[in-house]
Amino acid sequence: MQALPSKAKIFFKGHGWNVFNSKYFFKIKPVVFFIDKPGLNSVLDTLKLRKILERDLDKMKVGKIIVDPINLPFDKQARKWMHMKLDATSISIDKGYIRDKKINFEPESVLVTGPKSIVFKLKDTLKIRVPFQGLDKNFDESLNLNYYLNNPLLKLSHEKVKVKFNVRKRLETNGRE
Repeated sequence: MQALPSKAKIFFKGHGWNVFNSKYFFKIKPVVFFIDKPGLNSVLDTLKLRKILERDLDKMKVGKIIVDPINLPFDKQARKWMHMKLDATSISIDKGYIRDKKINFEPESVLVTGPKSIVFKLKDTLKIRVPFQGLDKNFDESLNLNYYLNNPLLKLSHEKVKVKFNVRKRLETNGRE
């Protein structure tokens, strides 16, 4: 749900020459740490981290590990389909023109993947806005979808949606179409 801690304070003990000769004394290499069952267990297992470090520290022992935060913000991953709908209030048609009711979306829906707590709060419909004013010809544009969700934790099956609809000159007959 947020960036994991990238640094930890590690207090270790050993004899002087062992510390000086350690590969960690002059070059600190990152420790790759895998979290078992994220989402079910959100507390960092420092005992597991201690064992990994002591294996690499040769003759030295880890005294204490301080990691901030110790609780890791995990959530289960979820997926949800969202259908496209045009936000009619965003359409600006030039005077004397009208829009056909048929609107085509390609794709018609997108799959959203991300943290369950965020994905399940999303509506089933993604309202697409037309960012152009005074349309007087057919609309056929690809629009960026990431703009609508604006959350780096959410991934979309498609980055863009192609929106098509026809715009035509209004036929005047006794003030009515």
